[in-house]
Amino acid sequence: MSGPTLTAIRPALEGLAPSAVATSAADGTPNVVYISQLQYLDADHVGISNQFLSKTARNVQEQPLATALVIHPDTARSYRLWLRFVRSETEGEWFDAMQARLELIASLSPGAPHELRSVDVFAVESIEPQVSDMVGDPPAAPAPDPTSDATSDTEA
Repeated sequence: MSGPTLTAIRPALEGLAPSAVATSAADGTPNVVYISQLQYLDADHVGISNQFLSKTARNVQEQPLATALVIHPDTARSYRLWLRFVRSETEGEWFDAMQARLELIASLSPGAPHELRSVDVFAVESIEPQVSDMVGDPPAAPAPDPTSDATSDTEA
């Protein structure tokens, strides 16, 4: 995997900011959805909570490649994840953990969908930091011009 590691960007995978996930059908028709839970599963995998993602689930069955855009909540830096669908899980440790999280969200937000169909597991093939003019380190100050007289702008 190239770029930052999943462990390094793990806060971006804790559901504090929605993530965009893009898939495509076998005929190339794109589908982009915002999801509340794109979770870190281990150093090589993320899971998407499939509560009502029928089109996305169908797309990854037909064509397993996807991308996701995640935002680090502390730095506002964004990362593109290149993903490959591995499987859907309807039971087990990851499913139970994601279901518990959805139930907590539902208890705080009445009416929020909390019935988990599956955890869709994706292998992360690469992570690319995204460049943005809106966030990041401030630009470096220009180097002083050695030919200028720094005292010429001062008043006596």
